Amino acid sequence: EFVLLGPIEVFDGDRNVPLGGARTREVLAILLLNANRVVSTDQLIESLWAENPPKTARNSVQRFVSDLRKAFDDADGSLLRTQDGGYLLVVADGELDIDVFESLALQGREALDAGRASDATSIFQMALALWTGVPFGDLRYAEFASAHASRLEESRITVIEGRIEAELALAHHAELIGELERSEE
Repeated sequence: EFVLLGPIEVFDGDRNVPLGGARTREVLAILLLNANRVVSTDQLIESLWAENPPKTARNSVQRFVSDLRKAFDDADGSLLRTQDGGYLLVVADGELDIDVFESLALQGREALDAGRASDATSIFQMALALWTGVPFGDLRYAEFASAHASRLEESRITVIEGRIEAELALAHHAELIGELERSEE
């Protein structure tokens, strides 16, 4: 399970997989944003260092990928594949929190539009529960992540608005007032 809606984390069942340093986590985030698609080594280098890559950039990328494979216990490369001059991270449905969040946001909106406010409230709450902090954590301001983080924050606000709309449709005005008062403290 891959977490980007907060500090970057990977879980293997209940075990939190140690990921190492910032560059390794950056490579993981870039691969996750392009899950199930090949990301060329050149794309990774540009995303990591923009216009000023070190002379050792290719070797560094290989080392970061190797570190991820060790962390994932993926010696055979079945999860993180070397392919077509780059790397492909295999992510199954439901393993990336961003995908789950976006799916739940859509389901919540569909339930609300269909007049199923109670279902919508529950679905929106499940979507919001996936958030553990600021998207990408300490890497939020990395060039590759900032636009994605902003888009995700906007989506989160839309889900909050949808949940409030659903709660109002259920006549839960008093609970919303209390919630808003607590959020101002």
